[in-house]
Amino acid sequence: MAEIIPVELDFIFDSKSYKKTPGNNVLETKFLSGPPQTRRRTTKRVDEHSGSFKVTTDQAYVFEEWYSSTLKDGSLSFSMNDPIYKTQKEFKFNGVYNLSHFGGDYWILNINLKEI
Repeated sequence: MAEIIPVELDFIFDSKSYKKTPGNNVLETKFLSGPPQTRRRTTKRVDEHSGSFKVTTDQAYVFEEWYSSTLKDGSLSFSMNDPIYKTQKEFKFNGVYNLSHFGGDYWILNINLKEI
């Protein structure tokens, strides 16, 4: 069962930083003779989502606690709304996050996710 994202965190990506990359779900098999055969690898494609959003210091604290304790350093999946279609989907972190100071009480959180 996927974990639920904390209410304090509203993962609304900055529109200029958001990027969705569809996973390669095509497998090509070459034979000794004849043309190569192309087919679909699986019925479920794994898409990648990346981007950043601005958080307050309090939200950064909540995020880091949730990431390390609830998600076991990003090893568990979680549910959130798809950034484009706004439907509930399951995601998992693809690598680690990056948190940098924006100014004042604000931070920029960069994350890479894979839709599972």
